[in-house]
Amino acid sequence: MRAKWHRKGSILIFSLWILGLLTVMTVSLGAQVRQKLTFLAGLERRDKIQQVTAAGVKKAIAVLRQDLNLYGREWNPSAKKTRFNNPGQFSGIPVGEGMCEVTYEVSEGSVEPERMYGMMDEESRINLNKADEQVVKRLLASVVAFPEEDRDRLAVAILDWRKFGSSELSGFYSDDYYENLKDPYPVKDAAYETLDELLLIRGMTREIFEKLRDFVTVHGEGRVNVNTAPKPVLLALGLDENVVEKIISVRRGLDQQEATEDDFLFQRPFDIASDLRTMTSLKDEEAAQVDQINAREGLGTESFFYRIQSVGRLEGSQASGRITCIYDARSGKIAYWKEE
Repeated sequence: MRAKWHRKGSILIFSLWILGLLTVMTVSLGAQVRQKLTFLAGLERRDKIQQVTAAGVKKAIAVLRQDLNLYGREWNPSAKKTRFNNPGQFSGIPVGEGMCEVTYEVSEGSVEPERMYGMMDEESRINLNKADEQVVKRLLASVVAFPEEDRDRLAVAILDWRKFGSSELSGFYSDDYYENLKDPYPVKDAAYETLDELLLIRGMTREIFEKLRDFVTVHGEGRVNVNTAPKPVLLALGLDENVVEKIISVRRGLDQQEATEDDFLFQRPFDIASDLRTMTSLKDEEAAQVDQINAREGLGTESFFYRIQSVGRLEGSQASGRITCIYDARSGKIAYWKEE
């Protein structure tokens, strides 16, 4: 009898052990399934955010194409306003389960940044593949506050990155610097393809990069569009501050606001000085500055490359996505695409 009860007790204990093991396995499996479902839900949410955000880029390209079909290469106040200051088209765009907007900020040094809705003119910036050393030095002086000696070294390093052949730098700033890093890499010795390459340059920091990135580009032929260029860019070209203020004042029109219906548009580079004489007082030496920069093919009056920055989010969610795109209107192709 005892043996019989002993066997029954053993069977019961074994059954309970098996049941416990199965329970643990079920709980573990359930947790893994929940993790996978959560992961898949996250991927689905991220995919939806990406689609909503990409819709902003697509709309901007459609608006630009329509505007180009309407006005061609002719710049006028309506075209400028449609592209760069158009909250009716580019703010609060409903897309399926979410919303996106095509937006950017305008900042002139210490002035509080102003939010604008529209695309940005990529050819209103200094082209790092075309600029000479003095232009880069002046730009750094306008937008970055740090010792002149360090600033000048950084300017040389920025240009040295793109130059083919042996480095023009010496000592601690030579090619040996890059070769002796913990994770070494060579100087590129070729044109910049993206602005992110600046973060590889000796002396460049994330802080400096963030201050510089809105004033430089790697796209276009190198002419700076005088109709859209910000003050630091015009100063970097070699214009005195008085001349820059006159250019900006004239192009803003009576309301002194950028990209509105009363803007004045310069139509041809070699007419800029004469147009300024007509609209405001311009001294001979000031006109000579404009003409000298034109002789170096530094100024332009039209653009083909546009930067589109779209931000999207889903309804009821704090998560958002950002896409930065460079669109070449002449070829109708996307030259750069970055998702964040």
